[in-house]
Amino acid sequence: MIEIISKNIGWIKDGFTILFTLTGTILAILTYRRARHTVLQPIRNEVIKKQSELLSDLLSMCQPGSKFESSVDYVSLVRVNLYLQLKEFGYLFNDHKKKIEMISNAVSGWTPVGESLILRDVEVIGAFKKDKKESDSSYGKYKYDEAQIGNIIIDKVFLTKEHSLFVHKIEILANDPFMPKSIQLSLQGLLIDINKNLREVLPEVLIEFLHEFIDKAKTGGGYPSFESAGIYNNFNHVRVHHKEKIHQVMMEIRDYLKIDETWE
Repeated sequence: MIEIISKNIGWIKDGFTILFTLTGTILAILTYRRARHTVLQPIRNEVIKKQSELLSDLLSMCQPGSKFESSVDYVSLVRVNLYLQLKEFGYLFNDHKKKIEMISNAVSGWTPVGESLILRDVEVIGAFKKDKKESDSSYGKYKYDEAQIGNIIIDKVFLTKEHSLFVHKIEILANDPFMPKSIQLSLQGLLIDINKNLREVLPEVLIEFLHEFIDKAKTGGGYPSFESAGIYNNFNHVRVHHKEKIHQVMMEIRDYLKIDETWE
């Protein structure tokens, strides 16, 4: 045995060297991975903490009975656009100044709509000032004359402050780098639906109402009476509803936070 070992001592030595080197390499790799995990763990903990805060806030917004859809402010959006669109066509009502002032206080701005997305009452500022009242009156008369022959022009939709603030909050969440990608995509889908309701559905409902309003006004006896709640009901009937996508976001959050998993 000693003679055999003596003759093969070189091979045995090389084998042990290889085994020792392999063991050392494996231990070094495991040590590095463990050290790397230890170094990165505080960063990962901060990411998880930040995500949990974001997702918890979003989850509270998506719970059944939450104010998500009411915060989009569809009721006020319909009412504001109803009166301001009539104003743009030159129609005046009882307590017109007071009513328009109250409505205008709720408005944060407007967004262009229609095929061209070009507003004829918006001008590039030049070197010399123009009479804005004359310009507005001219365009208002043009819209009024076109409406009388059945061509209703709605080239902008007015936005309320509450709507703008809430949508801005959703946009921030949808683009937050800490937000999981799948939930970002779901939020972007909600924003697309909201945008469609405002830029496509609402103008169509308003155009339909204005056609009926003008036709009835032509019969004499003053302007026909109307209820903004009834116009909202028409809009609410045809708009894209968000219940399904809100539920989808809620379930994605619960899954990501592992809320429904049993803790061992």
